[in-house]
Amino acid sequence: MLYRRVASVLALFGLTLVGLTPLVARAADDADPFGPQLEWKPVLNIRGRVEGAGAPLPDAHTIGQVARVGVEARRGILSARVSLQEVRQWTGNGDVTSAEGSFLPDLAEGWARFDGELSPNVGGRLTIGRQAIQIDDGRLVGLRAWDLQQQFLDAFRFELQAKPLSFELVNARRFGVGEGPDAAGDDPFTLGVTVLRLGASREGANADGRVDAVSVVDARKTTFVTSTTGFFGELAMGRGLGSGEVYVQQNNEGNATFGAVELGWVVGRNRAWVVRARYLDASGDSGVGGARGRGSLSAFQPVLGDTHDQFGLLDLLQPGDDARGLSDLAALAEVQAGARLAVRGSVHRLASSLGGMDGYGVYGYETDLSLTWHVTPYAVVDLGVGQVLGGSLGPRSGAYVQIDVAL
Repeated sequence: MLYRRVASVLALFGLTLVGLTPLVARAADDADPFGPQLEWKPVLNIRGRVEGAGAPLPDAHTIGQVARVGVEARRGILSARVSLQEVRQWTGNGDVTSAEGSFLPDLAEGWARFDGELSPNVGGRLTIGRQAIQIDDGRLVGLRAWDLQQQFLDAFRFELQAKPLSFELVNARRFGVGEGPDAAGDDPFTLGVTVLRLGASREGANADGRVDAVSVVDARKTTFVTSTTGFFGELAMGRGLGSGEVYVQQNNEGNATFGAVELGWVVGRNRAWVVRARYLDASGDSGVGGARGRGSLSAFQPVLGDTHDQFGLLDLLQPGDDARGLSDLAALAEVQAGARLAVRGSVHRLASSLGGMDGYGVYGYETDLSLTWHVTPYAVVDLGVGQVLGGSLGPRSGAYVQIDVAL
């Protein structure tokens, strides 16, 4: 793929430029605008996961693994990274086992980055190449590393900060296997995303807060374009925590909406204990003259999103999976049991949207429990288990084990 070649060439060029900087500086009478020291570090990430679903015992399971290795170098304002990864995944159901994945090392990351600072409050960053894209902590754009492969996109990303304001522009592409400009009848990319974000933040002695206005244009296979516009904000005041978000999505099928509000309270010192309550509602397709009375509406879909945190650990459905949409009423608790151990639990009431065309039905009640253990500063073990009872989903269960090793 052309974009893959460009990403790797850019990253290699960046690494070469970083490495040659000392020679350039000596040739210029030791005037080194890039800083006095070359810094580099290896990139090593090994992960594995086992998942099962079924009741009362899992009747299907998935085993996956990924190994990523590379190098990152930095000298002053210039940095670059190149990494390769191999992904394998096996899914078994009874006597049938299927395998998928790259099975050969593939380019995971290949980017070059330039950081500039005009003053302590004004600075910018430009990153070009294959990279991970996350907007607002992955709530709307970007996975939170749940998938083994993660999401590395061939992207141009420009960030500017002039406190208290910030600006971000992202143009990203992702190509599918076997698809490209040379494939008959196929579009040159399977996903294209352009993101504009304008934010404002405030840090004070008694309160911290921020608000972001986000606009995302999501072009899938260049024949179906979806525009998502909205706001996200959060506020921390004393022991109280709060956040809210509202998005409107438009495409050739109509409009869709998403809204969420979350309230939290810090029970212990240094946020050792945090309890939260959250409600969200994502519209579905109400049909012509449906419950919302606005004609034909499309179902809201996350843009490169990870639905696990918002819709429960098992990720059994997304807003677009049912014509009635999706709502989630959740209670969550987080406990930091020492420096190395964190425990999180949540209870979800998954139901159709308040404006769903077929009334308000309950999909199920989900209970999740997860544990994160920092075995060493370089190794993390994640354990998780989930159970769904009642509702139209019926009894479902699942679990995962995930091991991260990173330097």
